[in-house]
Amino acid sequence: MIFGPGARLEYRAAADYNRRGTAEDTLHASRLNLAIPRYAIFLPGATAQKTKDVFSTLEFEVHRSHAILTVVSPSQKKIFLELDASFTWLLQLE
Repeated sequence: MIFGPGARLEYRAAADYNRRGTAEDTLHASRLNLAIPRYAIFLPGATAQKTKDVFSTLEFEVHRSHAILTVVSPSQKKIFLELDASFTWLLQLE
C-alpha cells in the first residue's frame, strides 16, 4: 500500500481473535495537515520491491481547483486520476 502525502499510516495485526471466530487487523490513516488532499494506492499481492517500483513512478499535484495523481501500474500502464473541486474523479489510462 502507498499512502500520502504528509500522512501517517499505522497497521496493527490482531494479537488474538477479536471478532467472532476471526482475527481482524486494523489500518489507521491520519493526515498531518487536514487542508490538503491525500491518496491511498492498494496493490494486493505486490511484493515490497514491486510496491517500491510503483511508488518511484508516482506524481501528485495539488492545484487550487483539482488534484492529479499519476502512477505507472505494475503492468506498466500509466494511470491518471484527477479529482476536481466537486469531488468527481476522472480516470485515464495510457
